[in-house]
Amino acid sequence: IRTVFSTSRRFMVSGFTPAAAADLARWAEEVARRMEEFLGPIPLERGWFLDLQARPGDRVVRAQGWVDGLLQQRLEIGRDEALDQEDALEGLVWLLLNRWPVVRQNLDDRIHRLAEVPDWLAVGVAQNLYAELRSRNGEVVQERWSRDQLTPWHQLVEQEILPAGRWAEKAEIAFLVAWLVEQRADLDALWAVCA
Repeated sequence: IRTVFSTSRRFMVSGFTPAAAADLARWAEEVARRMEEFLGPIPLERGWFLDLQARPGDRVVRAQGWVDGLLQQRLEIGRDEALDQEDALEGLVWLLLNRWPVVRQNLDDRIHRLAEVPDWLAVGVAQNLYAELRSRNGEVVQERWSRDQLTPWHQLVEQEILPAGRWAEKAEIAFLVAWLVEQRADLDALWAVCA
């Protein structure tokens, strides 16, 4: 077990076998590339990196902090086979999305309370990055719409924290975020509010 860096050196992977670490580093780079195609360049300042670490169990834990003038982010990924890969995807996207509001904060704000995006936004972006997720979500939303069970959008965005796992409202959130991006919503205003 050794530490592996991704090709861009934006991601560091530790606690996994070398083969698994290399796969995770490639996956993180792929997620970042897809995010940039969806939203534009991810802010990156010198010395900022994201650490993907192994942890026991089947949970995903995300953390970030401002230490010695640098943004430090960590995604702990359970090694258990029961781990839901979408939880890992949503955690990685949440950490990367936080960079947009963090770069808008002044140093004092970063030290006192580092900016975070709401979970609904991270889930919505994550669920739009892969065609198979969009297709599955389309079926879920169509089914809920046919039964008149859709959640009003204002209720979706009021949810600051979303539980792990797959549930129908996440499919609806994916459609909301896709619509916002298609409508060229002012994401700068959203980053500023989060900052």
